Amino acid sequence: MRLAPLARMAVLFVLCAVLLAFPRPAKTATPTQAEHALLTALNDVRASFHLHRLRFSKRLQEGAQGYARRLRYRGLFAHAQLAPDVAETLAWGRQRAMEPREIVRLWLESPTHRVVLLWPEARRVGFGISIGPYRGYESISVAVGRFSQ
Repeated sequence: MRLAPLARMAVLFVLCAVLLAFPRPAKTATPTQAEHALLTALNDVRASFHLHRLRFSKRLQEGAQGYARRLRYRGLFAHAQLAPDVAETLAWGRQRAMEPREIVRLWLESPTHRVVLLWPEARRVGFGISIGPYRGYESISVAVGRFSQ
């Protein structure tokens, strides 16, 4: 069955509208100012435990940033399936409560997150923070941390 030109244009218009409703931000591995602050806060804690300072990894950074955006856009909150040598931490909350030092403090209070943050063999990290509407709230921060050796 062939569609008339007007029907084809209508289908194309609807398809474009759907695609524009769910934008895919451009990939970037460049850490934001908040992600740099998160790394500084975490490295301060790690130094107090005499652990290696972590450095940004382009691969982990890109993955964490993309996953934070996907979680927020889709209203989800679940860990990704990652390679066995990668650990992940997640957090979300109102923007004021999600300052970098507060995120690290909250992760340290959780026994499972604390293990990841203080993982002695960890050397590389990537953080993603996505801010905007989430699960009915107007302005929420979703944070993802990915750690590897």
